[in-house]
Amino acid sequence: MSVCPRCQRPWPSADRPATPAPPPGPVEWLTVQEAADVLRVSKMTVYRLCHEGSLGARRFGRSFRIPRHGLEGFINGSAVFDPFDQDAE
Repeated sequence: MSVCPRCQRPWPSADRPATPAPPPGPVEWLTVQEAADVLRVSKMTVYRLCHEGSLGARRFGRSFRIPRHGLEGFINGSAVFDPFDQDAE
């Protein structure tokens, strides 16, 4: 497995779920702060998710932009364990 020469983290693997295909029409881009507000996390967490490849983002100059459909795909692909879910057993 290859690693990033700068941070020595593994590159995103092919078995990770891909970002869903964008809907037809123009793409709505969110800033890191807007994505952090939607996810209710810090900006640094969003940057970490972008760098590790979990959140599809693009660089525009020196800033990151996250497509709304990519953020929604990340949210929909995140599983949370519900200890009160009777069907999980």
